[in-house]
Amino acid sequence: MKRLIFMVFLLLTAAILVAQDLTIEEIISKNLATIGQERVMSFGTIRRDGIVNIEGMEFPIFAIEKYPKLNYSEIEMQGLKIIIAGDGETGWTINPITGSSEPQDLPEFMINNLERESVKDPTAKWHNSFVNWKEKGFKAELIGMEQFDNRPVYNLQFTFEDDYVVNYFMDASEFVVLKVRSTETEQGQTFKSEIIYRDYKDVDGVLIPYRIEMLVNGQVTQIFIINNVEFDVAVDDSIFAKPGMN
Repeated sequence: MKRLIFMVFLLLTAAILVAQDLTIEEIISKNLATIGQERVMSFGTIRRDGIVNIEGMEFPIFAIEKYPKLNYSEIEMQGLKIIIAGDGETGWTINPITGSSEPQDLPEFMINNLERESVKDPTAKWHNSFVNWKEKGFKAELIGMEQFDNRPVYNLQFTFEDDYVVNYFMDASEFVVLKVRSTETEQGQTFKSEIIYRDYKDVDGVLIPYRIEMLVNGQVTQIFIINNVEFDVAVDDSIFAKPGMN
């Protein structure tokens, strides 16, 4: 038994040492190949259906994205439908919970936050954080190896525009991102943000995390469970436009 344990230890150690020999460029290249990034670039739309768990309550949700940056999402809460849509520069929402069913422009800070969330998203999509990162002027550093969920992971630190720093924790053997960590500031409040990706599944040659956990200062605030993903679904562009603007 001791010999078996020792052999397992040696194999794990060897795997970690080999992993440490990779450059950050090689790590990112392996990640993009693993998640099917090239395949994603051939699609024009992505639709995700699922539920979001907020403080133990579950609500149905779906989101549609169209290249390059059109997005539309709906969530049903207490029989009311909340809509958020945008194009990366402008956005609008309908939120009956606030007492009005009229479309409202998203405030600038919300548009900026949505764009920032999109920039740091490492999942397979057209504007993945790692695609052409050097050409975009992003800085990247391999901080080293760590453990997450009892698995060796790379800690990759990216610096985006405005010195926005994000750490990506990538599985050292499967090359998928398991966790993203950053410090966010919203309406004068600064907090630690973490996003945990689990349950990756292959959908038409693309790896998609079917469970996404959002944490603020170490506390889980939302859990997204994806039930279905479709690519190249037909979408009427009118859904992205603010009602009354056509």
